[in-house]
Amino acid sequence: MKAFLICFLVVLHVGCAEKYEATRKVCSDELFLEIYNINPMGVGKCYITDSLNFRILLGKYDEEHESYTIFCDSVSLNIIKIVEGNKSAEWVTVDGVRSLKGNIDTIENKKYNLATLQRLKNYE
Repeated sequence: MKAFLICFLVVLHVGCAEKYEATRKVCSDELFLEIYNINPMGVGKCYITDSLNFRILLGKYDEEHESYTIFCDSVSLNIIKIVEGNKSAEWVTVDGVRSLKGNIDTIENKKYNLATLQRLKNYE
């Protein structure tokens, strides 16, 4: 029984460990989105960074239904988390094909001032 418990805890720890997936450029060559897989059931975690002054956790997301959209200009950063295929979406039938109407919802919206982020040297 003790061996089973130890084996179970090891498998649980290895399966849920944060694993690096990718880094993508966003908005310019100066900002990057770091993507990690934190759960084998399809849960991801994202950070945004300039690799020098700040690294901010955007949050966790369901890799199948949620994603982040990032808009930026020279002074600000706007990060929107969206969910696709929500349960309250309206179903419509067009030419015999049944599909979802309006199945994308904003579930989170964060705004940052780039100068403030760079000045605070915030790393999460």
